Amino acid sequence: LVLSSSVWKQGDAWSPQVPVTGTTKDSVFPPPVSLTAPPTTPGVVTTTTSAEIIPREVLFGNPTVSSPKLSPDGRFIAYLSPNQNNVMNIHVRPVTKSGSSESAAGDDDNDSTPRVVTQEMSRGIKNFKWAEWDPESNIYALLYLQDKNGDENFHLYCLCFTHDDWLLSKAAFVPVPRDLTPGHNVKASTLITNKRFPNQLLVATNERNPSTFDVYRIENFRNPQTTTKTLDTRNPGCIYKADAESFEVRFSLLRNQQDSSNTLLVRPSKFDPWKELVTFPFGEEGSFVDFCNDGGKSCYILSSLNRDTKALL
Repeated sequence: LVLSSSVWKQGDAWSPQVPVTGTTKDSVFPPPVSLTAPPTTPGVVTTTTSAEIIPREVLFGNPTVSSPKLSPDGRFIAYLSPNQNNVMNIHVRPVTKSGSSESAAGDDDNDSTPRVVTQEMSRGIKNFKWAEWDPESNIYALLYLQDKNGDENFHLYCLCFTHDDWLLSKAAFVPVPRDLTPGHNVKASTLITNKRFPNQLLVATNERNPSTFDVYRIENFRNPQTTTKTLDTRNPGCIYKADAESFEVRFSLLRNQQDSSNTLLVRPSKFDPWKELVTFPFGEEGSFVDFCNDGGKSCYILSSLNRDTKALL
């Protein structure tokens, strides 16, 4: 809209002049367009949703592939996928080089066909992880939690194989998983690994007390002849964390059931007693971050005490 260059004086009727050449009034000021609904054809009903019902298999069925994870050396990839009975199992295949049929797992192995390495037939596997790589043994290890027939007592299983096993066995390759946390009504939960300690695992189980999860250390888990499991830390609270340098449980969060406060507990090593570091009353937030690189003399925490938001201390 272009206004005329005439000067408007106070008391005059303001009437902007619009230069119109070969146009009509409606072309200059078109009728208002409704912003609430798009134009429709008379007699035709439009809808914004489809009347087709989404199949339940699409909403609740198993994915074709999920949770892909590279092996620590990058030569194999493992993922979850349904087997012939539509039960989620772990599949493994070599990683092939881009643009070539040559396999990254070895020049003499061009077979990149996925192989099912677990044989769960009723309840699918939910998650898994590769164990840390041990260059001395050259043994690949897959770790996963699984229960029996839905009893919710998840055990930690380990299945191992070598590159030679993969080459020699071909499609018939099926490693046998081992239960690292056996026992009746035993339930395993948190699993911690550390690349500095590739032959050790920290796992929480309730085998000592059904209501409490203690931390157990499993060593030499790749070799069934030398595997050991010992009680590492009795649970002093409900949350714990292992130090990355020493691979020891040196932090815990203790919850007070009476006033709902949380207390951070720390200790210099697993042989020392726990000490209270700070208490967060109900309504305050705080958490442990990590130890400093000074031999366990100091640490970083997040805290909302005496401030509106959490700060790194």
